[in-house]
Amino acid sequence: LGTAYLETSETLDALRVFLQADKINPNNLSIPINLVTCYLRLHRVEDALRASDRAVNLGPEVWEAHYNRGVVLMELNRWEDARESLLAAVNLEPTEPGVYGHLGDVCMRLDRHAEGRIHFEDAARRWPEYLPARLGIVDACMELRDWNAAAVALEAVRKRVPDDPRVIKLSEQLSERRQP
Repeated sequence: LGTAYLETSETLDALRVFLQADKINPNNLSIPINLVTCYLRLHRVEDALRASDRAVNLGPEVWEAHYNRGVVLMELNRWEDARESLLAAVNLEPTEPGVYGHLGDVCMRLDRHAEGRIHFEDAARRWPEYLPARLGIVDACMELRDWNAAAVALEAVRKRVPDDPRVIKLSEQLSERRQP
C-alpha cells in the first residue's frame, strides 16, 4: 500500500503507512528504504539520513541502501561521505547507471574531475540516453581542460538534443574557455 501511495505522489499517506509497518516489522529492509524516499520528498533530510543509516545497518549487502544514503548525504552537502556511500553501492551493483551519474556529480563537487569523468562515462556506457551523464562528461572534460574531448562529447550531445538550454550553455562556455 505504501509503495502505491509513493507511485501516485501521495507522500504523506505513504509515510504514514511505512511508519505503521515499521512498528510491526522493524527488521524489514524495504521499510527504511521507502522511508528515505518519503522523507526526501517532504524535505525532511535529517529523518531521511536516520532512515538511510538504518537501512545500511539492516542490509549492508544491499546496494539500494548505500545508494539512498549517498543521495541523502548529497542533499546535506556531505560530499566525501556521499562518495563513500555511492562507491559502496557501485561495488555491490556495478551495472546500475544512475549510481555512476550521482557519483560523477559528487566527484565534480570534490574537484575530482578525472574521477567524475570516469563515472559519467560509465553511466553513459550503461545508459546511452542518460543526458545528465553526457553533459557531465562535457563538464568534466572542460574542467580538465581537455578541449578536444569536450568538443567531441558536446557534439554527440548536440546531435541528440540540439535545442536543450544546457547544451547551448555548455557550448558557449566551451567557446569562451577554449580561447587563449
